[in-house]
Amino acid sequence: MDSVAVRIEVLGEDLADADRRANELSDWLGSRDITLQRERKDQLTMNLGTVLIALLSTPAVVALAKDPAVELAKGIADWLRKRSGSITVDGITVENADQKTIERIVRLAMKKSGPRVKDV
Repeated sequence: MDSVAVRIEVLGEDLADADRRANELSDWLGSRDITLQRERKDQLTMNLGTVLIALLSTPAVVALAKDPAVELAKGIADWLRKRSGSITVDGITVENADQKTIERIVRLAMKKSGPRVKDV
């Protein structure tokens, strides 16, 4: 199954705050069955990383399943509503945005990314 990678960077007041928020968002999205990988923005730090890579199935694969872009957007929008903060999705800063706006950004990121990961 083909997947695309959508890069989500969690922003915070400092690195520790961003790391804590990244943990929260990772747990939040993981409970929605969204496949995530953590990435360090700075390889010299000890934290797990403030960048989340969401691996989403390409549209052709999800014809009969939940749309992963909608699920990711809903998860991010719900998380942002419960916490004040901001993230970047593929370089676009998102703060207090609604689900539809986030979904448009996620879909743009998916188009830009193109199929990258081939699941076995």
